Amino acid sequence: MIRYPTQVKDDEAKAAVISAQVSTKKSALLCRKIRGMNLQKAKAFLEDLIAKKRDIDGKHYTNTAIGLLELLRSAESNAEFKGLDKEKLKIRMITAEKGPTRRRRKRRRSFGSKLKSTHLKVVLSKV
Repeated sequence: MIRYPTQVKDDEAKAAVISAQVSTKKSALLCRKIRGMNLQKAKAFLEDLIAKKRDIDGKHYTNTAIGLLELLRSAESNAEFKGLDKEKLKIRMITAEKGPTRRRRKRRRSFGSKLKSTHLKVVLSKV
């Protein structure tokens, strides 16, 4: 069961991505940028980051933007299923939390790399 930091009402839509292979630090930065935005504006902002039309401090954060865009599309389809008007949706809450760290082992114990993951959660509400 996925727990959300806030209570989710009946007229709100929610979505989550568990163990996404994106950076937690970059995800938190992008979450702060799009929190409180209209859903359509947030999607356009992330698509511009992916297309490298916009940047944040000279960086595009392409992989993280792809993960967040996937999350927002999932939440939008959940809102459509509930019968909410997608033109009037706003991002009420979006978080990026640290997920489990897996290790990719090579020859010995000391060799290999760490694979980090992030839990992403979003709640959309009507304006």
